[in-house]
Amino acid sequence: MHKSLSGKFLATTLLTLWVACRQAWGIQLPPSDYEYSWLERQEINFENQQLTVELEPAVASEDWEKAEAILREAIENDPNNNALKGRLLTVLAEAGEYQEGLDLAYPLLEQNPRYTPLIIYIGNLENSLGNRETAAKAWTYVLALPNTPKDDRQYAAKSLYFDALATQNLEVALESSRIWAQLERSYASNLQYASALWKTGDRDESIEVLTRAVELAKPDERGQAEFYLAYTLLKLDRNAEAKKWFTKIATDSKVRDDRYRAALQLAYLNIAEGNMEAARQWLDSAAIDGEKDENWKKLYSQTLIQGGNPEATLAAVGNFFDSDQASFLTLLSFQFLRNGYEGLAYHYITMAADKSGLPENREADYWANRSYMAEKQDNFEDALDSINKALARDPSRVDWKIVRVRSLFMLGQSELALKEARILEQEVEKLPPSPENTRILNEAIDLAANSLLAEKKYRDVLKIADRFQDVYTGTGIYRTKALAQYYLEDYDDANDSFEEYFRLVPDPSPEALVEYGYLQEKRKEWDLATEAFTQAVQRNPYDLRSWETLTFVLVKAVENSEAVKTAKETIFLKSETLPSAEDKEQGDIEQSIINYKTLIADIERTWGFQAFANYNEFIPDGNDVFVTRDSALPAELGAQISYRPPVIGFRDYRTFDVFLRVIGQFDDNSIRPNEDTWQGGLGAEWKPFKTLNYVTSLEYLFKIGDQSRDGWLWRNRASYTYGDYPRESEIWWPTVALYGEAAWLFDREWQDQELSLYTEDRIGISWKLKNNISLTFPQVQGAARYLVDGYTDRSSYYYGGFGANLRYTQDQNDDQTNDWYVDFYLHYDWGRFLNADAQPTGDRFDGWAAGIRFYR
Repeated sequence: MHKSLSGKFLATTLLTLWVACRQAWGIQLPPSDYEYSWLERQEINFENQQLTVELEPAVASEDWEKAEAILREAIENDPNNNALKGRLLTVLAEAGEYQEGLDLAYPLLEQNPRYTPLIIYIGNLENSLGNRETAAKAWTYVLALPNTPKDDRQYAAKSLYFDALATQNLEVALESSRIWAQLERSYASNLQYASALWKTGDRDESIEVLTRAVELAKPDERGQAEFYLAYTLLKLDRNAEAKKWFTKIATDSKVRDDRYRAALQLAYLNIAEGNMEAARQWLDSAAIDGEKDENWKKLYSQTLIQGGNPEATLAAVGNFFDSDQASFLTLLSFQFLRNGYEGLAYHYITMAADKSGLPENREADYWANRSYMAEKQDNFEDALDSINKALARDPSRVDWKIVRVRSLFMLGQSELALKEARILEQEVEKLPPSPENTRILNEAIDLAANSLLAEKKYRDVLKIADRFQDVYTGTGIYRTKALAQYYLEDYDDANDSFEEYFRLVPDPSPEALVEYGYLQEKRKEWDLATEAFTQAVQRNPYDLRSWETLTFVLVKAVENSEAVKTAKETIFLKSETLPSAEDKEQGDIEQSIINYKTLIADIERTWGFQAFANYNEFIPDGNDVFVTRDSALPAELGAQISYRPPVIGFRDYRTFDVFLRVIGQFDDNSIRPNEDTWQGGLGAEWKPFKTLNYVTSLEYLFKIGDQSRDGWLWRNRASYTYGDYPRESEIWWPTVALYGEAAWLFDREWQDQELSLYTEDRIGISWKLKNNISLTFPQVQGAARYLVDGYTDRSSYYYGGFGANLRYTQDQNDDQTNDWYVDFYLHYDWGRFLNADAQPTGDRFDGWAAGIRFYR
């Protein structure tokens, strides 16, 4: 419809312009070759003399009907007079009788096939009748003819150009405008040529032609031409060139409005570039030629605000606004808000509440705007109070009612928020459809669903989603629905809802990604969980919870190298929270940091080493009696080297190691190793559970010394420890260490066996001496062993006592701790053998025990 109307307007305009220049005498057709006799000529002149006299007043008064009748009668008298036919063509065009004009013109064209004025006339009439294709052919023919008069060629090019614009034929528009610009060196022709070049994508050539158009512009056209060129350069991001033209206008133009407009534009550009001083200079220049209107004031205050000097802003803006204090503070608040200073904006709008001068008809808007700003500061009490005052002045505003519902929800008044959200749903549904009403309805539905979610009414959330699915066009309900399904353990349905939410929200918030990640944990879709938490920390790199969970998921997915990276980031963020944490929280945070550093050490561990040595005075010649948690067999010293292979070595806190060890005993009543007691062992150990510290191992024992043996040892060990490493924020803390073991000893052929049950436990108070040194004192400890098979008089026993333990650990660095430690212990024990006839001391024994243990 638009194209049709514009086409008719164009056709009428072209025809009117063309006819206007030929109205007096019509189209000057070439004379006819027909020759009358003298008598015929005299007779025709006599008959047409009076008609010619009557024709001129009819044309002058634009009485086209009368003029047409006169001319037709005259042509009937003189059928070979092309001059009369030319005038009739013009009259028919003026009268709007286009088809009659064409009926007359086409026979004449057959007689004069290259007469360009007649061809142009036909093109104009065909165009007026809507026959654009025929009209375009006529104008194109005029351009193609050799020796076409310049004026006709120029007219045909212009006509063809405007017709091509109307039909979106950019190729024809470009060529015809080029011809027009060649024939008519004017601002208008070159402007149209530049426009055609721009539309066809030749932007650089367009700028060159546009620059030429500026040079050709007349004085009354120059201002418009220079602005047009400058703004076009801005579109191409050629700001430096544009600034030169704006500067030229602002300094050289004789038109005040042009200077003012250019100076303001230069201020805009300098503000965008961050050059506030230059922007203020151009604003001062603009103020010389124009008014300091609202736009000027906003720009000036913006330069001050972005300059980061609120005091200067207050001083300057106070001079610009001739208003009372309340209005000034409100406007200043909006200036700060527009520039991202939300805290300052809220500060100044609250100051305005106690000042005079706020117009009564603006009070409702004031309280509504204050409520919006309070929301941005998470001050929902003031947001609720302010929106209540706004609604008291204008209770019909549904866009304010939704703010009240939102504030109620954020204040935890979910039941009241749900009630008002449902009332608002019904109210908005009755309103005429509009984008704003749709937005409010969507938010009311979201708040109702979220209120139900907060009330743990998960089934009702799903009912809300189903009820409004036909009218709801938002996004939030799908996330709320997914959470309700998650809590109802409908994990697959929750996944579908989340996928719909992500389809509508391709750039979700970190919180939504975290929720989705937790869902994928439940579904054991570790790749999806990893991706979700990774995106969450990318969007919010300071969200500690997301980093912790991502570390957990990566460990679960056995992405150990990535888990180390995220664990390090988690340690960094946890360390940042320590200074501001309460005293009772610091110990837990430090222990958590230690756990993450230990995790890193466990993941990165490849080689391990252990060594121990202990000596006791319980009984004479007792070096082959007592065992420890380090040996499983009677031994007083030993060392072990282990290797943790890649891939299978550490899998979600489950570990696998291979080891080689040597254990032995001291000579009787000395601390010199007895070479005959050296025992070798080669085996592997596996920790199959994530949280339970249970280790099973199978070891081949091989002889080294004469008193050692060959065979197989199968050990099953479980332990629990608490507080076994120093804590930076605590002076003392309790420590507990519990250990139990069941070990089967077989011969080389897996025939004879011994079952040994052993436990070793300690409890005490640890004191921090340094960040990596602690002393446990007092410490109560005990041990018991029962040998089911292979029983001897001293193979089963129990003892207990008290003493102290000094632990020296690896000093913490940014990433690791607890990679190794050394224990020195001393205690006095009392014990009994289960066999009362044990030799040589009987069933009772006591004495000092001391030792050292190294673990890495």
